[in-house]
Amino acid sequence: MNPLNWRREHQVALLIIAFIGALIGLLTSFWADYVFLDINMYFGPSIFFFEWLKAPLAFNWWPWPLFGAVITGGAFYALRLLRN
Repeated sequence: MNPLNWRREHQVALLIIAFIGALIGLLTSFWADYVFLDINMYFGPSIFFFEWLKAPLAFNWWPWPLFGAVITGGAFYALRLLRN
């Protein structure tokens, strides 16, 4: 079952679901870093967020959005597989 052969609305839904999963993964990573690092006492959340995004290797936040997109996309794919 190739996703490229799906109808257009299912392909768009897969992209939207994967984007939402990536956003949830990004915000989860930010929340974990903001709560558990002592840097947050010097900055507010908005300033820390932009400084946090500038240093992907220092904070190692980049795997989280990827993980979120893969999990939600895989769940959507499995649901489509079970429905057919």
